[in-house]
Amino acid sequence: MSQFEIHRFSLQGYNFCIVWKYLAILVVVLGLAVFISGRDERAAQESAQKAALKDNGALSTKAGENHPQENVADSERDGPSWYGFFRWPVGTTTWAIILTLMAIADQTKQTAIAAKATQQATEHLIASERAWILVSKVIFSSGASDRPEGNKQVFIQCAAKNHGRTPARVLGLNALYASGPISDPGQTWDDRLYDPQEKTIPRWVILPDKASALHCPIPGFFAERGQVIRADLKEGEAYFIHGVIQYWDMFSETERYTRFCCRWHNDNETPGLDAGFHFAGGDRFNQQT
Repeated sequence: MSQFEIHRFSLQGYNFCIVWKYLAILVVVLGLAVFISGRDERAAQESAQKAALKDNGALSTKAGENHPQENVADSERDGPSWYGFFRWPVGTTTWAIILTLMAIADQTKQTAIAAKATQQATEHLIASERAWILVSKVIFSSGASDRPEGNKQVFIQCAAKNHGRTPARVLGLNALYASGPISDPGQTWDDRLYDPQEKTIPRWVILPDKASALHCPIPGFFAERGQVIRADLKEGEAYFIHGVIQYWDMFSETERYTRFCCRWHNDNETPGLDAGFHFAGGDRFNQQT
């Protein structure tokens, strides 16, 4: 049984309880209305009998005594104030309006609860089925023969894998290469990496459980394929690559982001790690949305 079906049956039970609640209130109101109507009828009969006795001379008259029909009004005036809420037809009509407003309020609340539950179920479905792009490796590459920059252009290339259950529509990769304090990757970060740069059309599609090589050129950085790149660094500095992959899932055109940060490690710098770029900065610089 799906979550939608469970939710539907729970709402049916809720509706059943509401119906019985209002039926119980209605029965109480009608019962009080019948009781008060009977009381008024008895009061009217008693007043009529008194008037008849008065006409026959059996009952001494008093100054200011009311007409029998006015005595009916007196019975209404002399009764408790709350009797007016249950008199027929005015009081019963008032209660019908009150019950209607209560039913509308309950129905509005029920609709809001159902809408929220449906939204949560939809968000859960999207989160469990949507594409999730993760980066597994980052390298330098060059030698592309189909690039306008020439075959010596150096690229930041990353292996991106779709760990979701539906295809990802990749808009692009923005990345930078810079040197900075080895203990503070944030010094080399640039917020402009989140700039979509007018990328509104997917450039690649990565199928579920498949990987693809995404690349971004480094302006002004050229090298031969296979060339070893060396550069001098100040004490306490390191080379960093920061990157942001932008993509859409199959459910909407909401922009998703995969942010990563890598630091260059020399041979024997860190036990168990070969020379190359390895992830750095922890969750602060490696995030997925």
